[in-house]
Amino acid sequence: MLFRPSTLQGIADGTVTRAYRTWDRPRVRPGGRQRTPAGVVAFDAVEPVSRESLTDADARSAGLADLDELLGLVDRRTGTIYRIDLHLAGPDPRVALRESTPDEVDIADLLRRLERLDRASRHGPWPRRCCAPSVTSRAGAPSSSRRASVGRATRSSSTSASSRSSG
Repeated sequence: MLFRPSTLQGIADGTVTRAYRTWDRPRVRPGGRQRTPAGVVAFDAVEPVSRESLTDADARSAGLADLDELLGLVDRRTGTIYRIDLHLAGPDPRVALRESTPDEVDIADLLRRLERLDRASRHGPWPRRCCAPSVTSRAGAPSSSRRASVGRATRSSSTSASSRSSG
């Protein structure tokens, strides 16, 4: 669901507790959550309602000025009008992850898991194979002398193999 910035602010401060949408079928489920710039919004209930049952109080609970504004919003599309009860479940957990720095225990755990993946892979430890210091230059690009020597070794081995098969 998309929310206006003013609606997100109302959800964050608790003044907006409902949203109304016109859909052909519900797009959110009770118990569902959605990450937004204001934090994680939790959906408590999703119920169809009739247009005639909407009131000014419904509009205010959705952060709108009056019933006319609510009707203008729900009349933009055809379909069933759904009342969505919602609340702010908390901050976006990705923000805390983004601002945290892994400690040595986290790094060791990550390396241990990567080793396990390397052992399980039939292709071997690809990150070290393609990013080994002997293969890359300081800037991270493959060393041109390394590329050239690999190319010469491949050509010379194929040349010697073809000369052995013809003689």
